Amino acid sequence: MEYIIWNKKDSINGVPAKKVLESNPHWVDADLILIMENGRVTRIEDIQIINANAGGNLFDENDSLEVKAQKVFDHIVKEREEQENSESHPDSPVPEQRIRDLEEALNKQKEDMDKAIMELTFALGGAKKDV
Repeated sequence: MEYIIWNKKDSINGVPAKKVLESNPHWVDADLILIMENGRVTRIEDIQIINANAGGNLFDENDSLEVKAQKVFDHIVKEREEQENSESHPDSPVPEQRIRDLEEALNKQKEDMDKAIMELTFALGGAKKDV
């Protein structure tokens, strides 16, 4: 895995830069790095967004674009390694509270979907609503 700072002129995986920017106008003024694997771009990352998501302390505002890009790339590599390590240890305990929270959220979504389906059925005249 490697990266380059995108100059917003070169195509990305055969897609002209102009088309990429038209589809993603928020990138026009952003500093972007292209993460590449096996000669293909696999991710496009906004340096400022990655920094903000990491708590805003990956780099100093006075750092050059090259330094910022390297620090963001190092952070991405570290996150990927941590994810791969956690996935390679299936025996690692998953906090039970997290599981309960996810089950609760899933049940709530199911209830909401069931309610929406019933309301739609009533609206279409397919069933009688209990009063």
